[in-house]
Amino acid sequence: MKPDINSQKVLNYTQAIAKIIEFNVPEQDRDINIRKNPEELFTLVIGMLGDISEEIITNSEIGEIQEKNIRFCALFFDAYKNTERLHSLDDYSLLIGAAAYYLCNLPGSTSVLIKKINTSHLDLHVSKLDVFLYWLLKGDYSFTPGIGISLFTNLLSEVSKNFCNFFKSGVDESKTLLACKKLQKFVYSLYSPRELFITDLIYAICIKKINNSCWKNLPDFTNLSKDIWKPIITKKTFIKELWPSQLLLGQNGVFNGQSAVIQMPTSAGKTKSTEIIIRSSFLAEKTHIAVIVAPFKALCHEIKNDFVKAFSKEVTISIDAINDAFEDSELTLFADLSKKHIIILTPEKLYYLLTHQQTFAENIGLIIFDEGHQFDTGERGVTYELLLTELKRFLPEGCQKILISAVIHNAQQISEWLSPSNKVIQGTNTLPTERSIGIVNFDYGIGQINFVDKSNYNEDAYFVPKVIPIIEIPKLKKARKQRYFPDKKDSSSIALYLALKMSVKENIAIFCGKKNSVNKILKLVVDYFNFFPNNPCPKSDNFEIQKLSYLIYRNFSSDNNFYIAAKKGIFAHYADIPYGIKMAVEYAMHESLISFIICTSTLAQGVNLQ
Repeated sequence: MKPDINSQKVLNYTQAIAKIIEFNVPEQDRDINIRKNPEELFTLVIGMLGDISEEIITNSEIGEIQEKNIRFCALFFDAYKNTERLHSLDDYSLLIGAAAYYLCNLPGSTSVLIKKINTSHLDLHVSKLDVFLYWLLKGDYSFTPGIGISLFTNLLSEVSKNFCNFFKSGVDESKTLLACKKLQKFVYSLYSPRELFITDLIYAICIKKINNSCWKNLPDFTNLSKDIWKPIITKKTFIKELWPSQLLLGQNGVFNGQSAVIQMPTSAGKTKSTEIIIRSSFLAEKTHIAVIVAPFKALCHEIKNDFVKAFSKEVTISIDAINDAFEDSELTLFADLSKKHIIILTPEKLYYLLTHQQTFAENIGLIIFDEGHQFDTGERGVTYELLLTELKRFLPEGCQKILISAVIHNAQQISEWLSPSNKVIQGTNTLPTERSIGIVNFDYGIGQINFVDKSNYNEDAYFVPKVIPIIEIPKLKKARKQRYFPDKKDSSSIALYLALKMSVKENIAIFCGKKNSVNKILKLVVDYFNFFPNNPCPKSDNFEIQKLSYLIYRNFSSDNNFYIAAKKGIFAHYADIPYGIKMAVEYAMHESLISFIICTSTLAQGVNLQ
């Protein structure tokens, strides 16, 4: 089974309905003149999921075409939940959509849908198979699920017991798959089509999770035994299975010492990938010093915080972020061979260290250059490139060199320049979450958003009409020209309108190329609330708003746009803002205490706000 052209149209219609509701388009403007109902796709997508599950059970993997088909199923279930057509199917859509996303290598989207399920009401009338599938997708195997009374209690308990043992110790893989087979055979002999369907999903997901597990992959990728990896894999802070990007790195030898230029999108698992690269090098005794070079202090701070958590209670590994007060005498600390050292610093700091004590470079066996696309960003990029050119002279020939970039257009040239033995690894398709790309269009008066087909950005997949009405701004005294909000010729104004519209219920970030654009939007924010004082502010924690606003007031003034916008729950983040304020804003956004931030690449290119 596979989707045809008509099926694709129904999917696009379903997605359009979901977006219309998400953007709160008025009822009278919601007719997009497509007659087919989303429910027509249920038979197709369930049949496709069943076929693909069977293929995974039989062959342990699926091809590229099947992966596209299962993504089609996931998109449908994800969108259908947001159409508000049949609320009785909400949990079904979320659970099956989460399973489909996992099977097509989008574990981030799986996590998003799973978090929306209210387990206290989860009952799809399948004798607790749904509860087990939820537990399986949630991914916490430190405990077995509470199945309760069910026709399948004993069989599910056997599967979960062996599955947990595998993820705790790397054993019982064959017992887990045998228990899945027994469950499938029992359900097939007696029970309903929905129970058969969910059982096959459980079996297929168990296979895929085992195949993605660290126990299965890291020993193979690094030529190190399970016993060597065991203390790491069993840590609570370490991942239990690899995401697509990490599997790609392992398959290309990066975890076994291969130098590479890696193109990895934001949120694809860069931090954990970096951790695995470092751990692999340390465990194989290839070096006792690993250096991470990041172009911004804020990013260095973020990386250090992540690594302090990841390497907690590991007394043989020290995390060192070089600051402005660093003294040359402290270099002797890194000569201690009884410890492994992770040093996190900017290119300027590393260059300073190497020029003042060149023997330090001889001990570096691994160096990771983060945010490599900074080569293409004006003055800062030129500085970064010149510094790296100098750094190359000091590094030993056998040093593993990794350059990681979200977007880099000349990866092959950079690779050859950095090291002749480098590989270029294109991980652009390893995003763990599904994303939509829309373009604002005012051709029909009121602005609509055309969402593009990812396989062909020149074609629209579906559109959301009448999302951006043009509002007259009250004229000031002596003003001759009528002003409007948003101004359809001003992208900043349009971005602010959409962000304000969505921030009442979602977390929002506006990314700007330059700090001047941030200040421009802050000015628009102040004007907006002056003209429309009764309009709702972004959702935020009131106490947090008071604290952050006071901090900004003490550093700036009460008539500063940054302070005025902050009082409304809208915050800025760019290079010239004091470091303490930036850290406080990052924390508040990360913890969902605030929901609206306007930022430059300083934040967008490295700090994790999820």
